Amino acid sequence: MLRTALVLSFLAAPALAESHLPAIIVEDAVIYATSPTAKAAAGYVTIINDSDTAYTLTGIEAGFPKAELHESIMDGDVMRMEPRAEGFDLAPGETLTLERGGKHVMFMGLERPLVPGTDVKATLIFTDEVRIPATFDVRRPGQAASAGHGDMSGSDTDHNDHGN
Repeated sequence: MLRTALVLSFLAAPALAESHLPAIIVEDAVIYATSPTAKAAAGYVTIINDSDTAYTLTGIEAGFPKAELHESIMDGDVMRMEPRAEGFDLAPGETLTLERGGKHVMFMGLERPLVPGTDVKATLIFTDEVRIPATFDVRRPGQAASAGHGDMSGSDTDHNDHGN
């Protein structure tokens, strides 16, 4: 009887753990293909907080030597990209969009080009030790992240001026 109870409690543990995960939804995660000489690439993603708890996106882990949260800001007449170690807040019911010309992820230390049709596995890290997996699709520059988001063409995919 005790053995049966232990087995049942062990089997129920994953279900109980999953019921406590926050409702954070990751959509449209994309990185644009890079040139053979690129040492960095930007990642874009939409994150929806479908919970009643505020979170802060504090970091990202991926299979690169360095991955950081960054933001493009205007400094006078010059656009600069700066690391955002403090992260990005995500209030309950809010959508956080990491996109060109604004908040984004920098993947640095590329050892080979990122090729369209492949993907990059990553983990988004939030406050309260919440970790959410994300798969970034590698697409051709100019290929829209998803229907309805329009053309995201441009040539800021290499970001080679980021501390390399």
